[in-house]
Amino acid sequence: MRSQCQLYLFIMGPAMEKIENSLDLLELDGYGYPTEEALEQIAQYSGDHTELMSQISFLLKEYGYCRLEESSNIWSVATGGWSGNESVIMALKSNRLFWRTCWYLTKRGGYYEFEITG
Repeated sequence: MRSQCQLYLFIMGPAMEKIENSLDLLELDGYGYPTEEALEQIAQYSGDHTELMSQISFLLKEYGYCRLEESSNIWSVATGGWSGNESVIMALKSNRLFWRTCWYLTKRGGYYEFEITG
């Protein structure tokens, strides 16, 4: 298992290449954690943010959740405090385009809201 510090360095590493607008590798490993490839794709994704959140909902379904409130275009995400889900949030945070345009709210306890417009 990777520590949060190691994961952060992996995501933010200078040798990372830009990934195309594809979410083909969003998978869980044999222990239910997001794979390194999945976290890398989240961190580098520059396509449709609604598609990104839809794919992330698959990764968070075991211990947390990711739901769309359709009337407001707000995605609610709860990590359940599980490190696998927290690593997904860290990957989202390292995706500067996504975080700067979509982040709406953070609450103590691993709760986040993202507003996707347009």
